[in-house]
Amino acid sequence: MSEPETPANNEDLLKSLDADFQQLQQHFAAQLAQDIHYLEAEKARLLSAIEQLRQRYEALEAHYQELQQRSDRAFSQQQAAQQQTWAKQLARVMAKNLQEDLRSYVVRSAEQGLMVPSQANELLSSLDATLSQTLQSLQQDLSSYQSAMAQQLTRMQAMEQRGEAILENLVTQLSQQLRDSQLKIHQARINNAPLVETSDTAGSILMERSRANEPQLPMAPSRRLEPPYGGQTLSGPRIAVRMSEERPQRQKGLAFSAIATLLWVLSLLLVAAIAQGSSRFGLRFEPLVSFSIWTAIALVWLRMLVLVPAVCLLAPQLHRGVWSELQQIRQSPQLALQLAGSGFFLICSEIFLYQAAALLGPTLAAALLFAYPIVSIPLIWSVSRERPSLLRWVVMGAIAMGLVLIARPGFTGASPTGLGAALLAALAFALYLVTLNLHPARQSHAATISVVHAAVAAVLTSVLLLIRPVGLIAGMAAQFFLLGGLGLGCVASLRYLCQQLGLRLAGGHRAAVVMAAAPLLTAGLAWLLLSQPSIQLIQGAGVVLIAIAGIALSLDRLGKRA
Repeated sequence: MSEPETPANNEDLLKSLDADFQQLQQHFAAQLAQDIHYLEAEKARLLSAIEQLRQRYEALEAHYQELQQRSDRAFSQQQAAQQQTWAKQLARVMAKNLQEDLRSYVVRSAEQGLMVPSQANELLSSLDATLSQTLQSLQQDLSSYQSAMAQQLTRMQAMEQRGEAILENLVTQLSQQLRDSQLKIHQARINNAPLVETSDTAGSILMERSRANEPQLPMAPSRRLEPPYGGQTLSGPRIAVRMSEERPQRQKGLAFSAIATLLWVLSLLLVAAIAQGSSRFGLRFEPLVSFSIWTAIALVWLRMLVLVPAVCLLAPQLHRGVWSELQQIRQSPQLALQLAGSGFFLICSEIFLYQAAALLGPTLAAALLFAYPIVSIPLIWSVSRERPSLLRWVVMGAIAMGLVLIARPGFTGASPTGLGAALLAALAFALYLVTLNLHPARQSHAATISVVHAAVAAVLTSVLLLIRPVGLIAGMAAQFFLLGGLGLGCVASLRYLCQQLGLRLAGGHRAAVVMAAAPLLTAGLAWLLLSQPSIQLIQGAGVVLIAIAGIALSLDRLGKRA
């Protein structure tokens, strides 16, 4: 039988229980402190891992942005913005999920302070698995984006290659159509078009120089080209009225062309009179002691003193866009070089022509100058790939025969220097025509070209005279030389105006026919106005042969435009 419980025993029991409870409390408090410390360490590790993941994500995002920048050239702005939006939404969702998971984990850890370490390890494992799955899904998304962009870039490159092939084919077809169109336009120009002969037609020196082709727009088709047209056509009386209105203009243009040709012949006669003297019509002019190429340069320089101001005054009246075209020429080195080169060949041709007229006489000089188709036809053939017709080969043969008849030593006592100067004049004039027919020089207006050529001639002759000045000419010959040079400028200015009006009213092909007769007109006026020995019969035959060949060539060109 047990002892009865006393108050002292109860008090001891309570004290022992209290001590046990305190020990248990201390034990659990220490355990909880350790758990909390462990959880805080795990929290810090998780935060550092999350920071590393964020850095890795930022690196991946930067790499993705770099790839996106490289593909911006191929993708549109809308696709790039959409992909960027998807990436940002994915990152925002991931960050939000991670934040919610961490918040819930901290709350659960605070509420469940008595959680054992095994449960904490399970929670950390689940969190690690979640993060791993998230990273794997992110990597898969980035890989899918990268593969999609690579495929789209490949498709864009293939489309670019196909587009380049299509564009190249299109450019080739357009170039061929443009060449065919230009050939058709070239074949369909009407007779009274304001275009000057731009090929090898034996025509006017100034006609070829003017090239009044403003601007080269598609001309009306000729009678041989009749495209189908279903609209209302012009009646017979209206066409007859139009032709009757054009006929007086053509007659005026031919008259102006004839005056320009006559003035060109008179300029050669004046050069011969200055060099060889003259005593016709009661006037006697003393000849020069010698006439060298430097004398011809001085004569051309005196002529340019009058011609340059005249051209600068007349050109804006003939074409209002002269100064604007000069600005365009200044901005185009290729065009400026072509026009300067053609002006150089033209002034060389005139200098050699003056020397030939002084040494051989104007008749032979003019005839030899009009032999230039022998050089210009093959050169233009090589440039434009336009094979000469049978008639042109016959014309070149006739001109060559005329050259032999004029220059053969057994039949003529002509000066070799004069013959060489005349042939150089023809060669320089042929090079002038070929240079002026090249693109883009042939697109320029005649008035603009005349201003450039006048400036080139003035500068070139001035520089040459500065290099080697001409010696003083004594007596009345000096006065006649000075007045003759200025007179050449007046004649050239009047010839320029008449020739431009003739080209505008009659057209370049008809003016070429008129100018082709210049050698015959020169022979007649030289016999009538100059007191010089007449040419030999065999030389006259050569002059007539060259003139007939030039007229035939001009008529052939005129017939093709009809």
